[in-house]
Amino acid sequence: LYVTVLTKDTEAAILASTDGGNPTDIVAGGNVIVDADSSEDLFTLTINLGIAGEDAPAGAGGLVVHWIDTDTRAFAGRDPQAAPVAGNVVLDADGSVAIAADSTTKDDAAAGSAAVSVENDGYGASVVVVVDLDDTLAFVGDGAAVTALGNKAVDIRNGVHDGDGNQGTQSARGFALGASSFEDHFLLAIGAAGTIEADKTGLGLSVTVDVNKGKTQATLGS
Repeated sequence: LYVTVLTKDTEAAILASTDGGNPTDIVAGGNVIVDADSSEDLFTLTINLGIAGEDAPAGAGGLVVHWIDTDTRAFAGRDPQAAPVAGNVVLDADGSVAIAADSTTKDDAAAGSAAVSVENDGYGASVVVVVDLDDTLAFVGDGAAVTALGNKAVDIRNGVHDGDGNQGTQSARGFALGASSFEDHFLLAIGAAGTIEADKTGLGLSVTVDVNKGKTQATLGS
């Protein structure tokens, strides 16, 4: 039995001021970059073997559970998940402004079980369960002011991944807002059983369950 629970929050932010008459004011001669980048790489392998002689039945079982709950956020301005504030954010860049959130999850989970009985029944079962809850958000809060003159380029992710999950980039000028996510799950369950006796039973059970739920969004205001 292997159970892994991973809960993680990754955040990059320029927060709104609490003073309504005095916003968070950032003036930059170059670029302003707000970047939240999260990655997870999980691997579990379990192997179980049951052997019985004489009149005893044989049994073997394996269970792997991965529970992954991640939130990745990049933003400037008021946070809808926090208490309301009176102030806001003013960004003024001679170059570019880039606000980006990216999440990558790779998960390999495997379980194998084998049961062999010489003179009785054999039962082998393997179960693999992966639950991946992922929110990847990039946003500018309500009422925030962003000025990006674009006199300097900035490299941003382009949302195109290769087979290994590596994401490409591109050059941009002005204001860039992006959210991207990548999930790669490999699940394997092998349950096997056998018996030498002709009138006995060998029963194997293999079950995999993969649940993915979340959202990847880039938004301006509400």
